[in-house]
Amino acid sequence: MNIPSRFLGLLIVGIAIAFLAAYPGRAGSQPVATKQVQGNIPTIPTSPQQIPLVTASAAYGVDLSSSEQIYNDRNAMFLLPVNDTLPRPLRNTVAGDFISQSRAALLYDIKNGRYLFADNIDEELPVASVTKLMAAMVILDYVKPDAEIVVKREYINVDGDGADLYAGEVLRAEDLLKIMLISSSNDAALAFDGYLREKNISLVSEMNRKAAELGMSSTRFLDPAGLNDDGYSTARDILRMAQEVDKYPIVWSILRLINTQVHSRDNKFTHSLRSTNHLLSSLSGIIGGKTGNTPKAKGSLVLLIDRNNTLLMSVVLGSDDRFGQTRKLIEWSDQAYLW
Repeated sequence: MNIPSRFLGLLIVGIAIAFLAAYPGRAGSQPVATKQVQGNIPTIPTSPQQIPLVTASAAYGVDLSSSEQIYNDRNAMFLLPVNDTLPRPLRNTVAGDFISQSRAALLYDIKNGRYLFADNIDEELPVASVTKLMAAMVILDYVKPDAEIVVKREYINVDGDGADLYAGEVLRAEDLLKIMLISSSNDAALAFDGYLREKNISLVSEMNRKAAELGMSSTRFLDPAGLNDDGYSTARDILRMAQEVDKYPIVWSILRLINTQVHSRDNKFTHSLRSTNHLLSSLSGIIGGKTGNTPKAKGSLVLLIDRNNTLLMSVVLGSDDRFGQTRKLIEWSDQAYLW
């Protein structure tokens, strides 16, 4: 039987109208908006005007809003894939937010260029011996690793906590750098300062110049060791500084050592060094880190760690438990993000 094309067209339109009347929500659904949480990862909101979206997020504990458009109405909720290029890492909402107990803290994903956690990162705070990271970079800009440095008496026991060096001993610059970074020796930092002053180079001035070049606009160094707590920086600026250290691989190679020995050039004096970073022996993946501690600054710690096939940088300032806070922050990220 031949049906005239006019009647066939009307029949199709009628069927379409009947379908839309039976299922009105599917034609008019709109994507649900997203909001931002820790780490700038989008998550699914709830709204009185919308059906609670519990199926996707609660069942799996995974934030799907960054990878799916979520449609819902009074009849159904379903997911439509948008694309396969998802931002990584994805926030796992089953893991709650991290609660920092330090004055400032951050965790930064270097590979993907995003903060996974940030708290009070722009407050200007004393950073104690974390200062020595900047000192080390400037020292390497001006001093060859095999240069010989004579330790003068005025650089012995500069902090009153005991001598790290021996008056008159001669050390290679690389060995003196190990003493400064591994043992966090203030004597070593001041010995470098004196050595450069003899060459008409101000170590502290060069540290501040380099900080300005790196955009560390909230930083001021007053000495190469971080003893003067009137000096200051921020967690954000410390992150910038620590990333620059990547251009000085010798620094990270030194800072990953748990213990080592160095000798004076004549082998008369031996220095047995043990790292001040207690996490080196207890937290896997650490590439290096620098500690700091004074009564006013409290505890500080910068850590570079290989975790979940990416590089993370953590900064903790003004902490009563720098090692515990850093460990908790990194282990929290293992649960809080899907890599």
